[in-house]
Amino acid sequence: MRTDYIVLLVAIICGLAFVSHHFLSMFLRGDGLYSPLVVKGVNGVTLDEVMYASNIRDVYDGHLLVKDSQLFEHKNDSTLQTTWFPYYVLGILTKITGSVQNTFIISDFLFPALIFSCGKQGK
Repeated sequence: MRTDYIVLLVAIICGLAFVSHHFLSMFLRGDGLYSPLVVKGVNGVTLDEVMYASNIRDVYDGHLLVKDSQLFEHKNDSTLQTTWFPYYVLGILTKITGSVQNTFIISDFLFPALIFSCGKQGK
């Protein structure tokens, strides 16, 4: 029983470690304009977030089939790039949080903590 509380505490600490850079960036900027999605001067670190954000927004807008969001010429064609499951999970979370930006911040806490606790419970 005690180990369950320790696992929960370490999972929360793990989640806080992954989400802390969002709050530090908000605090250090001090202007209220922070966004986890950088679209100006995109580099390799933010590329995945930008790609996922557009597909998550597609699910959030009510489209059941995720379309190709990267090429304007193929915006009405279905995508073959990845599976649909992550987009639907994050799309539902976006419905709950109200914005894609909030979803990315909450996901940075929720999923590392969840993965850590599931991994420790399995042993």
